[in-house]
Amino acid sequence: LLQLLELDQAIFNANHNGVVIADTLPNAGKLFAKVEFAYGKLPEALRQALPIKSQASKTGLEFEHGSTYYVSTSSRGGTVQFLHVSELGKIARKYPERAAEIVSGAFESVPQDGVIVVESTAEGAAGEFFDLCDVAMKRQAENAPETPLDWRLHFYPWFKKAAYRLNPGDVIVGEKDHKYFDKLQAELGVTIDPAQRAWYVKKRETLGRLMKREYPSCIAGTEPAFSPAGITRMDDVQVDGSVVLGFFPKGERDVFRLTTDLGYEVLCTGDHPIKTPTGFVELQNLRVGSQVMIGAAVASVGSHQTHRHSPLPCVQCVVDVTTDFAELLGFFMGDGSYHDGTLSIVCDAGDTDVVDRVTNLMTQFVAVPTTRVVGSKLGGAEVRVGSVKFGEVLDSMGMLRRNSSGGLKRRVHVPRVVNESLLPQAAAFLRGLFEADGFAQRNGTGVKLFTKYEQFGRDVQLLLLRFGITCRRTRRDKVAGNGSTYEGWELSLRTAEAELFGHEIGFVSQRKQGRVKSLGAPTSGQRRLPVAMTAIVDSVTPAGRAPVFDITTVTHEFSAGGIVVHNCPEEAFEQAIEGAVFGDEMTAVREAGRIGVVPLDVNFPVNTYWDFGLGARNPVWLHQRIGLQNRWVKYFDDFGKGLGWWWRRLEEWRMDNGEFRWGRHYLPHDADTEILGESVTTKHRILVAAGMRNTSVVPRVALKGTAIDLARAKLPQDNWFDREQCAEGIKCLDGYQYQWNEKLGRYSNEPLGNWACLAGTTQIRTLAGWRAIADLVGK
Repeated sequence: LLQLLELDQAIFNANHNGVVIADTLPNAGKLFAKVEFAYGKLPEALRQALPIKSQASKTGLEFEHGSTYYVSTSSRGGTVQFLHVSELGKIARKYPERAAEIVSGAFESVPQDGVIVVESTAEGAAGEFFDLCDVAMKRQAENAPETPLDWRLHFYPWFKKAAYRLNPGDVIVGEKDHKYFDKLQAELGVTIDPAQRAWYVKKRETLGRLMKREYPSCIAGTEPAFSPAGITRMDDVQVDGSVVLGFFPKGERDVFRLTTDLGYEVLCTGDHPIKTPTGFVELQNLRVGSQVMIGAAVASVGSHQTHRHSPLPCVQCVVDVTTDFAELLGFFMGDGSYHDGTLSIVCDAGDTDVVDRVTNLMTQFVAVPTTRVVGSKLGGAEVRVGSVKFGEVLDSMGMLRRNSSGGLKRRVHVPRVVNESLLPQAAAFLRGLFEADGFAQRNGTGVKLFTKYEQFGRDVQLLLLRFGITCRRTRRDKVAGNGSTYEGWELSLRTAEAELFGHEIGFVSQRKQGRVKSLGAPTSGQRRLPVAMTAIVDSVTPAGRAPVFDITTVTHEFSAGGIVVHNCPEEAFEQAIEGAVFGDEMTAVREAGRIGVVPLDVNFPVNTYWDFGLGARNPVWLHQRIGLQNRWVKYFDDFGKGLGWWWRRLEEWRMDNGEFRWGRHYLPHDADTEILGESVTTKHRILVAAGMRNTSVVPRVALKGTAIDLARAKLPQDNWFDREQCAEGIKCLDGYQYQWNEKLGRYSNEPLGNWACLAGTTQIRTLAGWRAIADLVGK
């Protein structure tokens, strides 16, 4: 099609230049043959009216009116109105310098009103073609405006081709494959029938792990999800373009409810990946007793909230949700009521500072209230004010509900304007709530909140998570004064969690806040319990069918119901490139979910692995050994900097990240090679003089292949990589590949000096990846 478009443009436009760049000369010749054939089949009268002036053998046509059409393996110079680059992914993989030349030269030869078409199969998540696709996918996911200089992505999946079908009776399709096809159907809203499934399975027998490269192809909507907008329902998450890059409705599917010992729970499909301490695991493969990670996963900053209320069609009131207003809502949800036009909040009569605070808040937003003593032992102080108009505002904000007699009463929940508010407003709401309905234990062991409402308890538990505060939510039924039992739910914050609560949120009363401040020094015999970041699976149960959704984030993970989950993959690029040194190993690392968020733990030493590099580059991997895990928490590389500068940079990073202690520094074999300067020294001595201690110079491995084999054996087993902090190094591991031997038509045994190891024009990397990990095995 593109060759016919090139010919059409060249024939019917004077002085039009069209160029086709192919991955090889034979393939360029095949593309030219299509144009040559098509021109030869035109009506004779048309060919006479638009004659060819000259023809280069199998490479180009020049027409009498000044237009040209050429095919080649490169192009630079002149102005090109229509450029077609065929198989840029393959060019970038085998001939990275040529790919860089196409981007910097051929692309630049096309004016703004021209057209560039780039097409290729995916060749791994690195290289020029991937970069173009990645930019286009993110722009489309963000729904950003399109300019004449933007790339527009078109994707044609295998199941749209009618010919890709086989008799299903001739092919056995296993249960795992059916689950995969069912997943595609639900996610994409398509039907993949038995004949298509049979074709895919049979084709995969030939292509193996390359199948998804050549033929590439959730969470219930009601679940609360953490995003930059705060806490919203999953079906209402908004794409912001910087953290949330895409939003995907995936139809109605069977869902399961995962519950944990801490009370966090999530409703999702059985194949959705859940984060565990050892990587991502599909929900259906989790068992009772498994550990899952909890947390907000992304910064849930929220935004300043306002609420518009129209008591009359001609009147519009705007409620500004300030910190004071949010605190009043917290008091109201904790121990307030609204009845017969009267707003009231009950406080402990002994906490005069709290009574004064509630009085001031009511005066600020409603009117001057009155106070009366209440309770069987006269221990309560009820602050109350009559205002039908304020009741209308609360009703319009969803704070009230109708009772059986038609009157208004409090609707206990965390309001949307709080869940999506800025953190100071959310903290103010929690402060009022916990002051009204919570308490700090006298013995300095924690903070608790009791509620009769199960969903409210869950909502508050998640709101605390925006501040990094975890807690346990358990059922605690209580006995009423008349002897009847009623359902209750308790939130328990242990010592470290309660101390964090006191710092980030706090109580209003000096009495309770004083107890929180004393939590930092537990009495003799007490055990200081840390902030929990994992929970134990209590159950996984079927929960019917529900509309489900997924999102894409920059970290490829997010939090639903407080449990960290993975977002949807970009399947076409998830397979390693052909000829990659660590292709199978990096695929195994990804499939095991070992590329994600790998936090630095300041309680464990950090080791460094150095390569003084090629072309003056200096890559450094930062590593922690925790239990049986090798955690790669940071990757640096740069060039043109002295070793003293590098040590100062690492020390600055250490000071900025908790002042952890250094472990051992592994230097390459040439660290002790003497170099000439003002005096004879070594790179090892320079680093020691700069302040480095506890160093080891790794002996040279006689054969590079031996080091590669060591790394291959170790890489898939117990290595975890931080997706963001090690992004450059991960690309190095993905892009490190063998040289392509053009004469033999296969890859050699020698690694290629491509962008993964030498300075270049795009995404310059180093070969430190294999060396660092091989060194680790050796030590």
